Amino acid sequence: MAFYGEGYAVFAESLAHDERGYYTTDPAKYEALVRRLNEKVERARGYVVESRSYMADDAETLVVAFGSLARNVLALVRELRAEGRRVGMWRPVSLWPLDEEGLVRAARRASRVIVVEMNLGQLYLEVSRVLGPLGKRVEHVPVLTPQLPGPDALLKFFERAGVEV
Repeated sequence: MAFYGEGYAVFAESLAHDERGYYTTDPAKYEALVRRLNEKVERARGYVVESRSYMADDAETLVVAFGSLARNVLALVRELRAEGRRVGMWRPVSLWPLDEEGLVRAARRASRVIVVEMNLGQLYLEVSRVLGPLGKRVEHVPVLTPQLPGPDALLKFFERAGVEV
């Protein structure tokens, strides 16, 4: 596929296609396509699901973050560790399917989990769904800013959300 702006006419759309690859608006074919793609991902779960844990083995507080924000959250977690606080981090690499087993493993010793994300709680809801039934206290820190905040600025978002770290 040519890159956009490279002089080629590129047609890219996200509409449904039938089993031959042709565009369709047929509801039954659309449902079949979505179910097939979902099953394809579920079958490949072992290859697709990925996450990373940092200092989670003895963490009393586990901080969860993903994407570009995760690097700065990890820097904050390292600073808190240097101060003697038992804080760890878990970072999903794949958001769907979520590495639920990895999350449960990372949070096994933590009494609380703090989800830090640059939106209004999409990951928080998933983490709560997985860890809530296990009795884990899950808190949310929304970071609503167009700039990527560093560790010091992140602490201000924690304060604003009323979450101690």
